[in-house]
Amino acid sequence: MNIQQMMLLILTAALSAALLYWLHKSKKIDKWLAISMFIALQLVGNQVAHSDYLSAGPLTLQQQIGASLDRLPVMVTLKEKDPATRQRLENAVLAAMAQGMSKYQALELVQPEIAEAIGKRLPFAPDAQINQYMAVTLLQLNELQDKGGKLCFQFLFPHSAGAIDATKYNSASVLMQRLETDNRLVAASYQQPQTNSEQDLQQASAQMQHIALQLARKYGDDLKMLTPPQRSDVDHQQVCRIVSDLYQRVMALPAAQSAALLRIMLRPS
Repeated sequence: MNIQQMMLLILTAALSAALLYWLHKSKKIDKWLAISMFIALQLVGNQVAHSDYLSAGPLTLQQQIGASLDRLPVMVTLKEKDPATRQRLENAVLAAMAQGMSKYQALELVQPEIAEAIGKRLPFAPDAQINQYMAVTLLQLNELQDKGGKLCFQFLFPHSAGAIDATKYNSASVLMQRLETDNRLVAASYQQPQTNSEQDLQQASAQMQHIALQLARKYGDDLKMLTPPQRSDVDHQQVCRIVSDLYQRVMALPAAQSAALLRIMLRPS
């Protein structure tokens, strides 16, 4: 029993005795009922004092970081399926805090690394999960475009343009879909991994060429802004329109074909 538990038992006993003594002296209850109530209160206090909540003691810094990361469903999945990656992310948070960052700042700092860990599972995601991943991404893009081209551009190219905190700009419903979709994709990529066959690759290449021709006819020289997109003279809003249009055309394909193409397009470089 620790000090916190002992103090709780002493305090419970003292308050219980004082209250029941007053009730008995005021003739609100008789002596035997007061004794019975005192015993019952001590049993309840003893149960609470020995509960896990009070026995656990304060969490270490690493346990606090782990608990914070566990709020993201995908991090719980990674802890089970890829503990090395999960541990690496925890260590990154601890290292950032050792350099003087707050826990919140450190957790924000590793968001791109979490996204990268999710991205590495995209080439192994089943059709349904990778298509849903892109459907939610398009919802995010649409909301960010409504708030200005720069936000959308940063969302698409975080490494070159600077990452954004999506929780400040996307709606709660879309963010919830993002969390659920990312977790389902990562889990499915381990439980039911699916990759492209040689036939998938050939068909996807032909479809990409067809979509590229469609975009060239629509946007002309503006397509040059995509290579490389980090140039300072690009029109952020126009780049977002083109990328959004590209993904919408991919999603218009039959589900199996769009999934195969997305596995290629979203493969980490």
